[in-house]
Order: sequence, then structure tokens, then C-alpha cells
Amino acid sequence: MLVHLRMQNIALIDDVSLDFEDGFMVLTGETGAGKSILLDGINLALGTRAQRELLRPESGPSQVDLLFSDENGRLSEILSSLGIKEEDGEILMTRSFSETGRSVCRVNGQIVTASTMKEIARYLIDIHGQHEHQSLLDPASHLAILDRYDERIQQAKGEYHDLYLSYQAVAKELKGYLEEEQDKERLLSLMQYEREEIEQAHLRNGEEDELKALRRKLYNSERMQSAVQEALSSLYEGENEPSASDLLGRALHALHGIEDADPDTLKPLTDSLEEASAVLEDIGYQLRTYADDLDMDPQLLEQTEERLNLIRKIQSKYGQTPEKVNAYYEDLLERIDKLEHIQRTKEELENKKNNIEKKLSEKASVLRKLRKEAADTLSREVTALLGTLQFNDPLFAAQILEEDTFRSYGTESVEFRIRTNVGDKVKPLHMIASGGEMSRIMLAIKTVLARKDEIPTLIFDEIDSGISGRTAQSVAQKMAQIASYHQVLCVTHLPQIAAMADHHYGIEKVVEDGHTRTKVLRLDREQMIDELARLTGGAAITETVRKSARELKDQADGWKHSLREVKA
Repeated sequence: MLVHLRMQNIALIDDVSLDFEDGFMVLTGETGAGKSILLDGINLALGTRAQRELLRPESGPSQVDLLFSDENGRLSEILSSLGIKEEDGEILMTRSFSETGRSVCRVNGQIVTASTMKEIARYLIDIHGQHEHQSLLDPASHLAILDRYDERIQQAKGEYHDLYLSYQAVAKELKGYLEEEQDKERLLSLMQYEREEIEQAHLRNGEEDELKALRRKLYNSERMQSAVQEALSSLYEGENEPSASDLLGRALHALHGIEDADPDTLKPLTDSLEEASAVLEDIGYQLRTYADDLDMDPQLLEQTEERLNLIRKIQSKYGQTPEKVNAYYEDLLERIDKLEHIQRTKEELENKKNNIEKKLSEKASVLRKLRKEAADTLSREVTALLGTLQFNDPLFAAQILEEDTFRSYGTESVEFRIRTNVGDKVKPLHMIASGGEMSRIMLAIKTVLARKDEIPTLIFDEIDSGISGRTAQSVAQKMAQIASYHQVLCVTHLPQIAAMADHHYGIEKVVEDGHTRTKVLRLDREQMIDELARLTGGAAITETVRKSARELKDQADGWKHSLREVKA
């Protein structure tokens, strides 16, 4: 549930910190005091787009913090899948804005995208405003509401959907082969050309690097030959000057002539010179061999360039490496085989599609049966609740509309229909329901779903629009019932709903130092009564009005006490 809220520099709010508890909480205040700002701030921390007028760059950065408790660890696995660690059963959602308007979203200190924040938020909190009643007018939303009613539907729906994806994949593949069959000869000709082109190229791993090295050698062959000949001349074949080999031979001859005079010193030196002479001879042999290799066929460079061009052409068409070209080739062979035996392939796919379709039909039947059962029960429960919300002989019906094709959600849709007065016909919601009626219908549905919904916190933003008197009292009681299973926060103008609160927050607009600011105060019991008196009597709060407000609060407390006894 929502444990704490802090808002800084949001519209008229400088810095507000509020602690929340379980049960039924209400927010009240004069029109324009800033109740909507508080909810706008909450929405910001849940990842919604920021409206420029909410931010106050002249006052510094803006920030909203929402702290939730997750005592049973229900969200731990969901957060873990998003790379976020839950800390001691708490989830801190933070949205901060710089003076330039750039926002940063964090969950438990980790930076996330706004879409990730929205994904997490939908497991934590559900906000219902006046505009959200419009969703009831859209039949597309009715199926989702019905499916939430029975957890067995969720499991059956998941099994159906997995099978539906397989069915769609096979149907798509089969359609592709049916289209290819019409153009079989052209496609086969193209594929066979590609196969032959790859086979004739006969690419080899490492060949391109080898050819590039050879080409570099061929381009520099003349310069290399000249350098090798110069080296050989210096070592062995000097014409006008003695070569290194000649000079080394003279040195050896000179030392051999005096070696016997001092053998201990001169013998090692002559031995080293002889080793040097042997090394020089080996170098000469290798240089001559290398020089012979450099005498290359002039056509070799042209052939090397042609081979490199072919390799580049094949790899640009079928893959950037020989491995990728080979993978394309293997896939190509499989496609050719299927196309050459397209009739066999079609029959295999058609059999596979028919088998999946049979299983899908069975899953769809199970799903339809569960939805019909849920629709009957939901219709009875909502009808019964509407009877307590000042409707005259109401009838609510979740009508199952069967379709003749497989859809991602099943083979049926749902349309909510209603009768609100004696003698009326049952018609779709959008044809008869007024704004005030839509509020009560939504509340009835939420009351029925309350025990089944896993979302811990519900916020109702002035959904009491268009109701008063006994209807308002009935709505207040239904909200208190929902608060038996969820944490409920309600923004309201009605004293009947405010009196039912377990915790009451008053919002007021004040002028300080020449600036208008919004303040939020948690009210004690006497302050609650004063606020109820204001809601009841307006500006003139007399003792009679206060007495009436106290009586209203006592009656609400008594009703809640009896509700808890029944629940116990």
C-alpha cells in the first residue's frame, strides 16, 4: 500500500509530506485549493507525462516521492525481472525534474524509463477519475473487466493465447507457401542461381586475408627484388669493392696464420668468425631462393584481384563472412527442397494448422464457458449492488457476444448492458447512462471486483459527481466496503463520503509572503467535524450545522463498526 508521499515545487505546493495508513482516506477542500495538484503529483511519480504548468523552474528542481510497502513480497519477482531489487519490503518511486524540465525516474534508487515506472505502478495503484467512467462506454474495456473477475479465466486465457500465437505462425507460414506456389518456377530459378553462384565461388576461411597479403607482395615485387639484389651484392657479389664475404674470408685467413702463436685467445675468435661465415652463407642461400620466388608471373596480380573481387561480391550478397555465406547456403538448400516439394510442405503445414486449430477450438470453448459463468455471476452481483445505489429496479447484464473467428483474446466479446428504471429495456451503457449513473455503475463494479483485485491502493478522484442525498450515502458505504480489502483514497466534495473516512486530509490555499501556496493537513476528529460542517453548511458554520456534522460523523462510525462486526 501507499505509505508516504512527498512533493516539492509542484504547482502551488512548496514542500508537502504525508503519511498514509490502511483503510478509507479522504481529501477535501475548497474548489481550487489544490486537490487536483496532489493527484497530478502522484501521477507524475507513476510515470505520466509532465504538464509544464506543474513545474516551477524559478523555485528550483521539482520532485515527487511515493513510498509503497510490499509486505508479502508480491512484487519482488516482478521487480527482479526488471533488474530492480526490493529493499526490506519497500518500493520507493521518485520522479525529479531539473530547472530545464528534464526528468529522471528512479525506483529504489535505480534510474528507469518512464514506461518501466508505469509498468511497476499498475501493480501498486489504480486511479479512477471522472473521465475514466468513459472507459465503461467502450465495449473494448468490458472484456478486460470481466476477465479480472475470475482468476480461472486468466489461466485459461494464457493457455489459449500461447496456442493462438502458434496457430498464427503456422497460418502465416502456410500463406507464404501458397503465395510462393503461384510463382514457383521464378523463385526456384532464382534460388538455384544463388546456390550455383555460392558453390562455384567455393569460399574458404582465411582466404581473403591470404590474398590481400599476396596482393601486397605483388604490388611491391620490383622494389623488393632490387633490395634483395643489393643485399646479395653487398654480401657476396661486389664488383668494384670487396663484399662482406670477401672481407670475412680475409679476416679468417689472417687469423689462421697467427692462431698457433696464441691459441687460447685466437682459437675462439676464429671459431666465431667461421660461425659467422656459415650464417652469412645461409642468409645468402635464403636471399637467392627468395629472389627466385619474386620472379612472379605478371598475370598473378590480375588473378588475385579477380579472386578478391569475387569474394567481396559473394559476401556482400549472402553474408559478410564465409561462415555467414555458408549459413545462407544451408538455409537456401532447405528452401529449395521445400519449394521443389511444395505440395508435401503444404500438406504438412495444413495438417499442423488443423491440429492446432482443433486444440485452439477446445481452449476457446473452455474460455467461453468460464466467461459465461463469470458473466452470469457478475451480472447478478452488480445488479444487487445497483439496487442499493438508488436505482429503481435495475438490471445489469454482461452480454457474451460470440464471434466466428479466432482472436488473440478468444472467440467472443463482452458488452455491458443495463436497465436503470422500471419498464425500461436493457440497452448498452452508452445509450442510457448519465454521468451520475456511470459513477455508481463504476463503483458497483469496483465493489464486486474489490475482493478479487490484487492492486493494493485505489484512488477515486471526485467520482461522486452528479449525486447527492441518499445516493451519496449509498456511495459512501460502498467505498467503505472497498476499503475493507484495499487502501482507498478519495477526493470528494460530499459530506456523506467524507464522514465515512478513517483518515481525513484537508487541503487549503493560503497566502504567505505575497505568494499563494497549497497546504495539506491531517485532521483530528474535531477538525473533521469542522470540515464536514463546511461541506454541509458552506461559509456560515453555525452550532446547528456543527451538531449536524457531528451526528453525521457518529452515524458513519457506527455503520463502519457494524460492517467490521459482520466481516469478523
